[in-house]
Amino acid sequence: MIAMIFQLTKNIPNILSSIRIIITIPFIFSLYDLILGTGSIISLLLFSIIIISDILDGYLARKLNFVSAFGANLDIFADIFYSFLSTTILCYLNVVPIWFLFIVIFKFLEFVITSKFLKNYKKINSTIHSETKKDNFLYFDWLGRSFGILTMLLPGLVCIIYLFSYQLIGIISYTILILTIIAISSTILRLIKIKIA
Repeated sequence: MIAMIFQLTKNIPNILSSIRIIITIPFIFSLYDLILGTGSIISLLLFSIIIISDILDGYLARKLNFVSAFGANLDIFADIFYSFLSTTILCYLNVVPIWFLFIVIFKFLEFVITSKFLKNYKKINSTIHSETKKDNFLYFDWLGRSFGILTMLLPGLVCIIYLFSYQLIGIISYTILILTIIAISSTILRLIKIKIA
């Protein structure tokens, strides 16, 4: 019985990541309805569950010492799945420009590709600073992480604006501009680190 409870506790972070993947689908439909004017506060509730589960899964994995490569990769997949689908629906409904979807796709692909080179460099030169963990194949930089976090928060901003204050719709354009600058800056800095290596 204790072993079963321990095993269940050990899987809580992965269960939270899996829930985030599952909840992304109804969130996308509720976001679609909200933007078309037939939605409700359910979209904001689902968004909140997605963000809270993202915060909790990493926190619990570290706190309970249940960090694993599988769990880290599942968490990243859940984040990318949510970010890609929500950005796609926002582009489809003309809330954000289509080129921003290409920025998101490019940034995630660049993140995976440059991680391989930067992880190799980190093994050779331990003076490089990163939040990268040994058992994770991805290399995180603070600008790239900021882009990922803000991209995940963008649909929540859209929900709030469409639910409570439509006259603030212009904030979305400024947010897209800031996200684009962050993405380009992160990519340039990562390429510079690779070139130095």
